[in-house]
Amino acid sequence: MKKLILFLTTLLCLGIQAEAQRPERGKRLSPEEMAEQRTAYMVQKYGLNQEQTNRLFELNKQQMEQMMQQRPPRISRDSLRKMDKEARKAYQKTMKEQGKNLFEKMKEREEAYRKALQEILTAEQFAAFEKDEQARRERREAPRQRRPERPRDFPGEGEDDF
Repeated sequence: MKKLILFLTTLLCLGIQAEAQRPERGKRLSPEEMAEQRTAYMVQKYGLNQEQTNRLFELNKQQMEQMMQQRPPRISRDSLRKMDKEARKAYQKTMKEQGKNLFEKMKEREEAYRKALQEILTAEQFAAFEKDEQARRERREAPRQRRPERPRDFPGEGEDDF
């Protein structure tokens, strides 16, 4: 039994150490790097020519820069814990309001991106893009729909009160 516990502890320590050695974890990409990755993916996926690639890269770069500029500054968890209760609630309320505004701006940016993308891509390429985006949206929404509904009965409200 002691050997088993020692073995499992050793495996756990090695796993933690191996995870800590991964350099890509926590690395934030610049807007240009994100645009390069997105453009490369779309070039490979939709078979874009050189002119389309150049125009798409500029569009993606502009989109990523706007996205990064609109991100609200975040406070570290330690700083948030050190705040008193009222300041924390005020911060959370502000972040919630900003989140609603950001969501609306994100929708506007997404619509502008689609219009610009439609000018860059051919009709077939854009149709394939729309199909892929629809599939992505469905995959993202699917976990929300699969969650079982939790019973919300409280004592005295249901038929089977004990």
